[in-house]
Amino acid sequence: MQYLKYLNIIIPIILALIVLSIFVRNYKNGRIEKQIAKDPVHVNALITAAVPGTPSSYGVVNVTLDYKFKDNNGVVIEAKNVMTAVKTMDLYNYKVGNTVPVIYLKTDPNKNMLNVRNALLDL
Repeated sequence: MQYLKYLNIIIPIILALIVLSIFVRNYKNGRIEKQIAKDPVHVNALITAAVPGTPSSYGVVNVTLDYKFKDNNGVVIEAKNVMTAVKTMDLYNYKVGNTVPVIYLKTDPNKNMLNVRNALLDL
C-alpha cells in the first residue's frame, strides 16, 4: 500500500513522457517530409492492400494502404500501413491493383510518402 502515495507523481510523469514522445515523432516525420519535398522523385506505386475505415458524416474515409514501387535503380521498395484520408466518392480509386502517386527521397528511397492530398485538409 505504500506504492499508492507515489502514484500522484508517477502517473503525470508517464503522461508527460507519452506527450513528449508524440511531439518528437511528429517533428521527426515533418523533417522527413520536408526533405522529400526538397528533392523528390515521382513514381506510381502499385497498391498491394487497401483497408478502408468507416466513412464519416463529412464524406471522408480513412484508408490504410500497402504499396510497392521500383526506384530508379530497379530495387522494389514496399511500404505498409500507410494511412490517408480520402473522400468517399474517390474510394474506388484505392483498390488492390490500382496505382497511387508516391514521392521518395532521391538519396534514400525508403523515405517515401503518398503524393495525394489529405481530404481532411479540405474540410
